[in-house]
Amino acid sequence: MKTRVLSTLICLACLAFVNKSFGQFTLSADASNDTLRNTSAISYTFANTVTNTHVDSIYIVWNVDLANTSIPSGWIVSACDNYTCPAWSGNSHNSAKIGPGSTGTWTVDIDPSGGGAGTGWVTEKLADNNAQTNKTSVYILTKSSAGITTATHTNDDVILYPNPARNEVNVIFDESMGIRSVAICNLIGKPVSLFKTAGNSAKLNIENLASGIYFIRLMDANSNAVTTRKFTKL
Repeated sequence: MKTRVLSTLICLACLAFVNKSFGQFTLSADASNDTLRNTSAISYTFANTVTNTHVDSIYIVWNVDLANTSIPSGWIVSACDNYTCPAWSGNSHNSAKIGPGSTGTWTVDIDPSGGGAGTGWVTEKLADNNAQTNKTSVYILTKSSAGITTATHTNDDVILYPNPARNEVNVIFDESMGIRSVAICNLIGKPVSLFKTAGNSAKLNIENLASGIYFIRLMDANSNAVTTRKFTKL
């Protein structure tokens, strides 16, 4: 009888541990990515809402991933959590606590007014304090020579822009993925173009491709496919 009671207590203790509420969260762009086009804004502020989906309060450990961030000369960038705007660096920061079911807003401001045309992107890494959820958020701003600004925010570790595209497609990916080459494949999986990567990005010339849907296959040093994304050629 004592053995049965002891076993029951041990099982209950195990269940209590398993059911312990670890911090988890979602980001506002989890459901869909957003692209905005603005012909008049000098700078653009991206807002990303962090929602605590568990019953415990959490805080977010986050940093700007400088290895996967590129800003043209003269552009000014700042990143803030729900508490403060720390100095621009790759250091990790702790946010203010977010209560159960509550939200906090992260912002990234990109001001291209001090530089020329180009594309800049900022990659943020976010994790809850119990390391149960890890997210990557990428903010892309493109300034054309005509002064047109296009802003894109996504929570994917591989970014394609523009999509759809007419003349070229830019690919940005997390450097830790080990991508060394990128192939463009048609709908039956046959490669039609192959490109080498430079760091954590690649620029793909698609001028000579017929209009339609294609797949971009990202490959490692052994030409093994790591992941695939789809784009439309106009």
